[in-house]
This record gives sequence, C-alpha cells and structure tokens, in this order.
Amino acid sequence: MKKTLTAIGLVLAGPALAEGELNLYNWGNYTSPEMIEKFEKETGIKVTITDYDSNDTALAKIKAGGHGFDIVVPSGTYVPIFVGEGLLMESKPNEMENFKHMDPQWVDVEFDPGRNYTVPWQWGTVGVTVNTSVYSGDINTAAVIFDPPEELKGKINVVPELNDVMGSWKIRAISPPRISLICRLFARRVVRSISSTRPSSNWRRNQISPLVIRPGSS
Repeated sequence: MKKTLTAIGLVLAGPALAEGELNLYNWGNYTSPEMIEKFEKETGIKVTITDYDSNDTALAKIKAGGHGFDIVVPSGTYVPIFVGEGLLMESKPNEMENFKHMDPQWVDVEFDPGRNYTVPWQWGTVGVTVNTSVYSGDINTAAVIFDPPEELKGKINVVPELNDVMGSWKIRAISPPRISLICRLFARRVVRSISSTRPSSNWRRNQISPLVIRPGSS
C-alpha cells in the first residue's frame, strides 16, 4: 500500500483567526468532532469546518480566493505547489514552543525542509477495505479491485485522488495509453462511486465493497 502524509498549513491572508473564529479546510471525515469540541472549550475559538475530497479541489478553491479559510490540510506532495503559488504563510512552526515535541523523522521532509510552512497532521497508507457481508471470498489480492468477481462489480468505491488510484496501475507496469483505456472501462463497469466523503453510508447499507480508503477516514 502507498504511504501518504497530510500536513497542516496556514493559508495566506486568512482573515478570521484574530476574530475568535477558525475556518478549517480539511479532507472529508478527517476531523474528529471530539477534538474540535475540546479545542473550542479550551480556547473559546469557534471552529468552522469545510470538507474537500481531493488535493486538486482544495488547490483550486484556495487559488480562486475569497474563501475565508485559515488552515488547509493538503497531502505532502502538494505542499510545494501551494508554497510555489504563494498560497501558504511562512508561519515558521519550527520556532514555535511545541515544535520540540515533533518526531525528528517528520522535521526534514522533502516537501517542507525544516518545517517553515507546515506541521504533520496524519500519515499512513491508502488501503482497501472489504465488506465481508457482501463478499466472503479471497481478499488478499488486488483482483478484488482490478478484476472483481460478479458480486463486487458495480459496488466499488475509489477515492477521487489521482495519485492514490493511478499509482496502483503504475505498480502493475501498465503503459500510459493502456492506463487511460483501462480506467474508462473500470469506471464504467466496476466502480459505483468516486468519493472520499460519502462512502460510509453506502457501506453500512451494503451498497459498496470493496472500498479504497485513506487512514484518516478509516
């Protein structure tokens, strides 16, 4: 499975932070309600959360301006793009009091050496979860996604993130033209939904399985 890392960054010119409000732009189903409640109680700051389902969606929204967000949580691979576009404040987390508690392995990361713009949020792997009430066969194979049995066809959810989905095809050493064709056929015949924010309800109704899922949503 592919490891991913998400990072918290302050959006340049976020207007609400000094007004007792914090506008957080984060992946869907990633933000713990209990954590937000605890933060609001301890600080008196009101938190408003807006969800997105892909890095490209977040990037486009921030670039468009007029969003009012204070904090965004992109994947680490997108941090250089946000910085290069002048969208993140150089907030110098490395000079903040609690920076000393950060695990050293997350300090000198390739996308933000020394941590001038971001702090880590979550890391883990993008994996596949199978609803065994829908399918009880062998799940220790990529075939449950790429060559599913009849009972799984039309019931698969994948995340709308290019790197998370296309990376699997690269591992299988398939040429780019073939990848394009296969993805079109895959979406038409196999996939029920492309979402990182709505699959949980469909999962509970046994309408999807397998489910490509990120660590924060699991």
